[in-house]
Order: sequence, then C-alpha cells, then structure tokens
Amino acid sequence: MTAVDVIVPSSIALDKRFPFTLFCVIRQNNQPVTDAEVKARLYNASGLVEEVDGTHLTNGIYVFNFADKETKYGLVVVKCLNYEGENYCMITRSDSYPEALIVRKINTNNWEIKDNQLLIYDDDGMTPLLVFNLYDKLGNPAEVNVFKRERQT
Repeated sequence: MTAVDVIVPSSIALDKRFPFTLFCVIRQNNQPVTDAEVKARLYNASGLVEEVDGTHLTNGIYVFNFADKETKYGLVVVKCLNYEGENYCMITRSDSYPEALIVRKINTNNWEIKDNQLLIYDDDGMTPLLVFNLYDKLGNPAEVNVFKRERQT
C-alpha cells in the first residue's frame, strides 16, 4: 500500500452538550488525496464508542460527524483503508466551555455606554450579549462617574 500523511489536530476541546465534527487532511507527497477511504473511531477508557466514515469535501479535506455527546476523555483514530496512514486526536469535553466563551466575548467584543446602560455586544457587533444599568454613588442613573452596575435580565 502507498503511504499518505493523515493530518488531524493533536487535541480538541468540546462542549459536552453537543455532538462534534472532526476534519482531517490527507496528502501524499504534499499533494491532496481525494480518493481515500477513511474511518474514524472514537475510543474511551471502556473501548470503542463510535465509528464514522469520512466524507471527502474538497482538496483532500475529509469530514467526520460524530453523534456522541457523552465521552468526556477520548481518542479518535483516523485511518485510511486504501492507503497506509493513520493519526490520532485527543478529545476532552468540559462543562466550562460555554462559560469560557462568554468570558472571551466580554473581554474582546465591542461595548458602549448608552442611555445609562453598559451594552456588551455578541460577536456580530450588533446583538447585545449583556446589558447593565449604570448608577452613580447616590444611586442615580449615570453615564459618567459610574459607581455601580446592575445586570439586566
């Protein structure tokens, strides 16, 4: 069998609430392989969890859609069946992923003070992600000399 390079991320962090998609690239002598038959197997500490066939998208890029939402720590083995080549990807699921995403948005997205409110926008720059009412030391609505903020629900 002819050898190919199977390129996958070494690890991925996942939100535990959702199934996941894994992409890989298959190359031979730095050229895309478009006719590979590939399988990906997800293992946890108990053994095989799920096996998924890869679908060629374009230019040697393959996709695997896993249904599993439960595996907290696992290993995905991607293997070519008609070429010699395989690679591995570690997966980790976390409860904290959604919270980390919110923290990133708060720290990096645009915000403005308008009508006595602090508006922190979502990634699109237009949809309010969080809204806070702003007050001065005396408890009056304020846009300057803000002393306190209260989150809107």
